[in-house]
Amino acid sequence: VEEHILLCWKSSLKKSIKEYTIQLGKESGLTLCSIIIQPYIIGDISGVLFSEEPVSGNGISIEFIKGTPEPLMQGTVIPNLFNPAMETNLYPEYKKKFKLLIKTAEKIKKIFQFNADIEWTFRSGALYILQVRPITAISKKKTDGHIYININVQEVVPETISPLTSKFISKVVDDMFFNIVRHLGVRQLRSPLSKEISGRLYFDYNSFGDILSYLPGFTHNKFLNILGGVKNPELVSIIKSVKFSKINLLIGLINLPNFIIWLMGLNRKRYIEELNAFEKKSDLNCEKEKELSSEDDYLKHINQFLREFHRFSKLLLAYPVKSIFKVDMISTLIKRLYPKKGEEILFNLLRGLGAVESANPGREMIRISHFILEAGLKDKVLSLNEYSEIHSLPDSPNNARLKEMFSNFFLKYGFHSDNELDFAGKRWEEDKIFILNLIKTNLLSPRFHDLYKELENNKNIRKKTLEKIRRKVKYFPVFYFIKSLEESPVIRENTKVIAVKCIANIRKLTLKLGKKLAERNFLNEPEDIFFLDFNELRSLSASNDPSKFIELIEIRKKNLEYYKLNEPPHVFIGDNPVYFKKQNRDDNKTIFKGLPASGGEIISSIKIVKN
Repeated sequence: VEEHILLCWKSSLKKSIKEYTIQLGKESGLTLCSIIIQPYIIGDISGVLFSEEPVSGNGISIEFIKGTPEPLMQGTVIPNLFNPAMETNLYPEYKKKFKLLIKTAEKIKKIFQFNADIEWTFRSGALYILQVRPITAISKKKTDGHIYININVQEVVPETISPLTSKFISKVVDDMFFNIVRHLGVRQLRSPLSKEISGRLYFDYNSFGDILSYLPGFTHNKFLNILGGVKNPELVSIIKSVKFSKINLLIGLINLPNFIIWLMGLNRKRYIEELNAFEKKSDLNCEKEKELSSEDDYLKHINQFLREFHRFSKLLLAYPVKSIFKVDMISTLIKRLYPKKGEEILFNLLRGLGAVESANPGREMIRISHFILEAGLKDKVLSLNEYSEIHSLPDSPNNARLKEMFSNFFLKYGFHSDNELDFAGKRWEEDKIFILNLIKTNLLSPRFHDLYKELENNKNIRKKTLEKIRRKVKYFPVFYFIKSLEESPVIRENTKVIAVKCIANIRKLTLKLGKKLAERNFLNEPEDIFFLDFNELRSLSASNDPSKFIELIEIRKKNLEYYKLNEPPHVFIGDNPVYFKKQNRDDNKTIFKGLPASGGEIISSIKIVKN
């Protein structure tokens, strides 16, 4: 004992300890060292309690392991995590222990008057507090240091996503982008391009930047433009702090001819044929459901469906990327033809492209709303409480036309939803009242007529702009690229529609399997199936005891509800969320500013936060 007292006292003379004591306000860096001698307790369960979670600030957080706390303190094991605010039913065997621990922690916080990092252990039911110290760092966890961003992702996946979808989308994103950058010499992805954090999808900028840095001319600023012209100085600073290997650019330059040959070889007609072929295959796969009987049959069929979708996902970005390059070309040409008004002319060319009637449900909803107003059916439609009541309207030419428009809408767009890429998202054909309510929103809007006129006006302005360019320019390349500009959103929307339709078909099959598992009491309800990934589904189907899976599903459902209530930060650095200062806008006109990432229309209500 005496020998170890001396060793403890000598440790206070270390350089690192001196520097730390200076930081704490002791100028000399010297301090007296007291030695605490206490019995060594071999605990049954041990850990650390933070009275305020050091990363997110979301209240009490507990990390624990079985046995003594040393392996946890030394960072040699991964602890179990428990957040009482989110996971009340998790670890029921420790419920009484955690209740006592939390009560004790609240007393400790009151005594010391600071947020505490408390080391503890339980032995034979008794609680022992081993150490208490203030939380002095933002995070004591080791993180990968990667920058995770959701700014552009929110347009595609605006809400929380189910665990089944999370794994699926991550693979699809990797396949899509790798299929492009492999032509620049990228041999493999060093880490996944996306990550699910707190129930939402984030892009990994370090991984994305790593593959994009093979492209000659890639800069941080260009990536910021891809995100929608981000100007926030804090975010710009974070993104520009990432460094990429110059060897990537060298490999990219060597492989650039291969990339150009591949890009130029992409044929629009063949691309559309492949899209249509996949759509037919997707519908056939869904129809085969009649031939399935056992849970194993469903699992195999869904798995095959997913493999085919992953093969299809390699196509998803191919031709749209070629279109992006063509759009860059037309932008350069227009700015050279019109040095002073190039930006305005380019905007006028783009502004009419939001109305892609062939694949845009938002545009179709506006058309239906306009017909209702013009036909004098507004009061009738507003009085409807259920979608089925539309088909009970008395016979008349206008009513017949309205019924036909709604029927055609659901035939063409019924597989869409408000969260299209999530398997758990209800499709409009399953919840038709949702669309009826959106139509009512349009009818009640005092500015709806203005919106409709604006859409028509955009088309006319675009038409006049094209005629203006034709009068000035007589050579072919300009109009070749302008035609590409028109094709680009149509192809993109049609590609998205087929992807969404396929997801709707997979959802149908998965729900049928969910019903089978619910009938066996392996799930509480069919929709619970979306809270397990496919490996877990296989294990559940083969299991004799579903209780662990049911408990896991309930935890995930509660967590997802909790995540839905929180406004997600745009950026994480490792595990640490980064929140930016809110931008005050006193002038109403500056609330909506800049060009949207894609042409579209407001189809529902929006929330504006001015300050």
